[in-house]
Amino acid sequence: DASLLGFVKRTQREQRQLVIIGDLNVAHQRSDVSHPHWFLAQGEKVRAFGKAAKMPTHHVTTSDYGQAGFTPNEQLRFGKVLEDGGLIDSFRELHPEGVGPDIDDANWYTYPHSCLL
Repeated sequence: DASLLGFVKRTQREQRQLVIIGDLNVAHQRSDVSHPHWFLAQGEKVRAFGKAAKMPTHHVTTSDYGQAGFTPNEQLRFGKVLEDGGLIDSFRELHPEGVGPDIDDANWYTYPHSCLL
């Protein structure tokens, strides 16, 4: 996060235009995924498994549990990079309503969707 934000700030100071594209491995909002309820449920599954297995959790906060790339902590941190860097999500800017009835609008697909292909 700090490296990306540092790069963004440096580019801005140099008054250069910037477009960041690629697989950033984070779904910033519920509307970025094909099945938000499935993604959200993964946090509950991980918490339940950890509790049943009596795994130590002192180093993990609740906001770190869930589907990688869709945890509350990752979403918060990515949102902070966008905000502090003055960046916009171009897809979200053009499609504020989010994913429509066509699942191909989603930025990230869950395993259940892959089974349907």
